[in-house]
Amino acid sequence: MGNRRAGNGPRLSVLRAGHPFPIDPATVAGCLDPCVEEDLLFQDTWTRVIAGQAPQVPARIAPVTGHVAESVAAILLAGIGFHLFWHLTGPGRHGVDLLMLDPAGGTAVAWEVKGTLRRRGFPRLSRRDVSQMSPDWLDRHDGTGMSEWGLAAQDVLGGFVVVSFAQMVMWVGVTADYASIKPIRDEEQLRDLSWLGHDRG
Repeated sequence: MGNRRAGNGPRLSVLRAGHPFPIDPATVAGCLDPCVEEDLLFQDTWTRVIAGQAPQVPARIAPVTGHVAESVAAILLAGIGFHLFWHLTGPGRHGVDLLMLDPAGGTAVAWEVKGTLRRRGFPRLSRRDVSQMSPDWLDRHDGTGMSEWGLAAQDVLGGFVVVSFAQMVMWVGVTADYASIKPIRDEEQLRDLSWLGHDRG
């Protein structure tokens, strides 16, 4: 794939140039467990946010926000034709959130999903010792999913999703070179990712 190491890497804010895919509230509700206290707290906060209120977002629901965003993204991407074969679950695990085959079934896509309950601002990729979703990060030995399936950065395309629970939309982007993110402007771009081929090599 060539040299894909790009300093601090791309920023998720570029996804705003893409199409905001609408999210049905029933999809979010279906990802919540009414028997789990944190899920109920998330639901209460989310309900007030979409009603136009601006409650303080409890820090304790941050993990729930992320997990629900991953489930929502998996459902919506499956509706477009992607095939889920791995999903990051449970606390204390590291790596990509979703591994899916593209609608044509020939290319694996490693997805990083971010969720937010805030109307302003935009989630960011981690810039710690290794930039999130960089080739080095994808190839880390502790990256569950990728290592479990014997995949390396050169074997997958990179996918990025931001789920806004405040605006009830999802933004999507993809990359082949890990230096830049291509915002998705319509479903057809996702149904056939062959147009990304010129970025590989």
